[in-house]
Amino acid sequence: MCMSVNFLRMRKSLSSAEKKRIAAANSWRCASCNHILPACFQIDHVIPLADGGEDKASNMQPLCPGCHADKTQVEAIQRGKRKVQRFLYCPICESKVSPYFLHKCV
Repeated sequence: MCMSVNFLRMRKSLSSAEKKRIAAANSWRCASCNHILPACFQIDHVIPLADGGEDKASNMQPLCPGCHADKTQVEAIQRGKRKVQRFLYCPICESKVSPYFLHKCV
């Protein structure tokens, strides 16, 4: 099923020709599952913008909608784990702390 989603993030808008060039460079195959791309293929940032990736063609790949959704979900989970990990250890004494209680270094 093909759906269009707008995440309202600051990113370069790709023309139809640019999307086709990126897909053609990958032989019109999904960069993840290697199946032939459907008409509603999507362009993905190999290294997400949120993780410091660049908004350039060299950091873009064609994905089928299912693979794009899967990759996006995995990346969101990884980002969430990194955020949680920052708050589970005291930066001063490096002991495990709870985000729900005050911690005083001894």
